[in-house]
Amino acid sequence: MRPHFTTSRICPVCHVPFPAWPYEERRGRQHCSRTCANLARRRPAEERFWAKIQKTDNCWLWPEGKTPGSYGHFTSRTANYNGGAHRFAWQITYGPIPDGLCVCHSCDKDYPIGDTTYRRCVRPEHLFLGTNADNSTDMVAKGRSACGDRNGARKHPEHYTNFLRADLPRAWGVRNVNAKLTDDAVRAIRTADCSQRGTISRLAAKYGVDRHTIGLVRHHKAWLHTSD
Repeated sequence: MRPHFTTSRICPVCHVPFPAWPYEERRGRQHCSRTCANLARRRPAEERFWAKIQKTDNCWLWPEGKTPGSYGHFTSRTANYNGGAHRFAWQITYGPIPDGLCVCHSCDKDYPIGDTTYRRCVRPEHLFLGTNADNSTDMVAKGRSACGDRNGARKHPEHYTNFLRADLPRAWGVRNVNAKLTDDAVRAIRTADCSQRGTISRLAAKYGVDRHTIGLVRHHKAWLHTSD
């Protein structure tokens, strides 16, 4: 017969207590699940991280996942990390990153203006800490800010077509390439009678947006430039 008692152990991976039968103790069970057992057998996150790096004469480039801003992205369940590869390289080399600071690159000066390959560099010698203001100042000093022909209005003029006013500083309303509503639709949403149940859902389905967007438009928290 199976014994009517168990012993309690703590998983060394997730640190969660789990019950173990005496025969499991004798077999040497240490983890709460097969997932944690597999994670324990994997190589350390630091070893796997450095093994993937592509080293050039100057930079050490992260070859895998990238963020929308072209920065390297690294994920590790064993290290409980999900973020920038260059930030992980800093942490495993120099220690934790203080709150309010970002990891900046010093090797960007070695690349042509407009080339963002340096953002995938994880070489510790090419990294330094700074505030957002320091990072912006460094970008301007090196001439890497999006000005002149690299300005968004010149690179993507279709996003700034003069549907409304030429003096608007941003691509608001229908000038935005991702806009789903029009000025007439916004006015119709704001003047619609929502006393009946389900009106918000019907408006959302009609105009191809979600209910939250309808609420923002009706309460004048979105499309502020459109008059009723």
